[in-house]
Amino acid sequence: MRGLLLGLVCGCSWVSVTKPPENPGQPPIECTRTPLAPIFDTAFAAVAFVGAGTFLDIYANANADDKSMFGEGAAVFAAYGILAAASAYGGYVSTARCRALNVTAGGSP
Repeated sequence: MRGLLLGLVCGCSWVSVTKPPENPGQPPIECTRTPLAPIFDTAFAAVAFVGAGTFLDIYANANADDKSMFGEGAAVFAAYGILAAASAYGGYVSTARCRALNVTAGGSP
């Protein structure tokens, strides 16, 4: 269940950002201008990295029987954070390019 929930919120930018075309035509260029999805991805990545750090802290102080559980938790949170951060980066790049193309092409920002 947790994996499904993480999968649903991971990659907002990959799902909802429309990239600008490689060879844009006349304005207005149809693409996503607002960085809202990458902002959400950034927030999810930050929460995931804090979660990974928390699991690592618990891992460092756990007894030998519990170490694998906390190590796996840290790995899951870190992997999610990396995916969310990668999605955020792609979203920021695409939305910035969209805004720049629309301004350059004479459209409204």
